[in-house]
Amino acid sequence: MHVVVAINKDVFFASIITVYEPSPEIFESDFKTKESKMKNRCPLCEGNKTEGTITYTVDLGFGVVVVRGVPAKICTQCGEEWIDASVARSLETIVLSAKAKHSPVEVVGYH
Repeated sequence: MHVVVAINKDVFFASIITVYEPSPEIFESDFKTKESKMKNRCPLCEGNKTEGTITYTVDLGFGVVVVRGVPAKICTQCGEEWIDASVARSLETIVLSAKAKHSPVEVVGYH
């Protein structure tokens, strides 16, 4: 099982980005290295990944944070979404800012 997680150690905050079981057709025998021909293929359904934007939502318990226009790779077949580490770090900053405001609803655009 592969789990992609973004972690902010300073505030003990972690976001699960995606979870999937690696396919032997996509990964080398070490299950760490993907075959180069599969670079832009979805590890879940083998569909094509394309650049796009998503809406990222977090439930903080006391409120909800919605971030629109988040850059991501999106599978054209199953709709699974992936974000880069730099985007995940930016999302953590946005979520922590909203958490500090303690607003019941925070809707922002990605920046």
